[in-house]
Amino acid sequence: MVRLIALLMIGGAMASSSSFAQLWGTWPMGGNDIFHSGSFASASSPPTYTSGAQKWAKTLPNGAVATTGVVIGTKDDPNTYEYRFYVGANDDKVYCYQVSYSGGTFSVGTDPVWTYTCDGDPVGTPVLAEATENEIQVPCVIVSDAAGRVHCIDASDGSRVWRSSGLTGANETITGPIVADDTVYVGWADTSGHTGKLISLYLTDGTGKWTGSAAGEIVSTPAIGRAAEAEEEPYPPIWYIYTTSKNASLEKWEDTAAYTSAVKLWEYDAPSGSQTCDSWPMLSGSSRIYFSTYDNSSSVGRIYSVDFSGLGRWTDLTNNRVTQAEDYNVPPSQRDLGRLNANMANDEGTNANLFQLTMDAGSGTGKPTATRIHDYRAVTTGDHRAKGYVQVKMSSDSDELTSTPIYQAHHSGSKYLYYISTTGKFYAADPGGTAIISGFPKTLSETILRQDLAMDNDGAIVFVTTDGDIKAYWGV
Repeated sequence: MVRLIALLMIGGAMASSSSFAQLWGTWPMGGNDIFHSGSFASASSPPTYTSGAQKWAKTLPNGAVATTGVVIGTKDDPNTYEYRFYVGANDDKVYCYQVSYSGGTFSVGTDPVWTYTCDGDPVGTPVLAEATENEIQVPCVIVSDAAGRVHCIDASDGSRVWRSSGLTGANETITGPIVADDTVYVGWADTSGHTGKLISLYLTDGTGKWTGSAAGEIVSTPAIGRAAEAEEEPYPPIWYIYTTSKNASLEKWEDTAAYTSAVKLWEYDAPSGSQTCDSWPMLSGSSRIYFSTYDNSSSVGRIYSVDFSGLGRWTDLTNNRVTQAEDYNVPPSQRDLGRLNANMANDEGTNANLFQLTMDAGSGTGKPTATRIHDYRAVTTGDHRAKGYVQVKMSSDSDELTSTPIYQAHHSGSKYLYYISTTGKFYAADPGGTAIISGFPKTLSETILRQDLAMDNDGAIVFVTTDGDIKAYWGV
């Protein structure tokens, strides 16, 4: 049976549009927010801890292996350190676990609080969304699965709120979800026909709202922004959805609660060549949309910066297709012979720090020999050109980055950048320079999946290991 729900706006039905709809939790989705900023502000001072030490660990039961990103719920009680986390696994299940605190020690419950069985393995990273049912607040977990369905799960007890119809057939996939107002968005790809779609579903019951044809296969979760004219009441605002296609196209869509058909505003295609893009776009505080590509023919990575608020700046806007954008070539000595890990972390200050992970080209061996973080500082005035980059080296030239970074505004007032390498080294660095924080990197007892990290309310990094375990380590 479908349980009908209505969206709960933060602060009430007519909340100010400065509240970003119904997302809840400390780390409610991949990249932390609808912009995929990868940035986080620690909300409180944690209990006494040791920097870089393990906070807690969990192995799933019956040999199950965690395969999605982890999302972190809010504290059960603001006066305690306890919370829940949610993750998908290769046994078709979504798991919810309770993190408890007693006697100075954190632990995870032996048994899950609940499990929910999808029609296939969960894909992408779940989203925590808050809704109302019969005027009662219902926190929900929204998740996509490999069978092409989207599920809405009651976060309190794991019961099904709704399940969408099947959205895929043979050789077709959907991405992890993203949610704004009363709508769930997923990307769709036909891997044989190399076509794509943006699919929207009503959050109330999971039925289809509209579907729009994309420039190519959408294999990464979309990002979302708001229209500038929607800053005032009435609520809800106009939402802009940004998608990247595998053929290195960026598209901008528009949606409101009243729309029943797709509205695509423009499409930007990266310059011709063999460029591919298989990770999400990121919105910055400087009114820009960023994405990166990798050119298979030349082994060159590029970062693209497109204006999403001032279309008048474009000198050639024909047939709703943007034909110009700034692109920042990764310096030749820093070319990535594997693939750009395009998820970035954003400091939403006046000069947004966009941390791009790349690997050195090496010395003719065909394999990267070192990994660096590049810091492109987007200028908010003038022509928006990059101001340059800084490099944070790994402790060994044979090491490679495997995680996207997290930019943390620490409760102490300091700022840190966290990332993990393929050899299991956990780094903390100064995001404004090249220095690795004293005492880091820490050598972990495991390696992690190549994925985005999460951060809990105490500032601990949470990730999935290559063995499928979920672990948390204290930051600085």
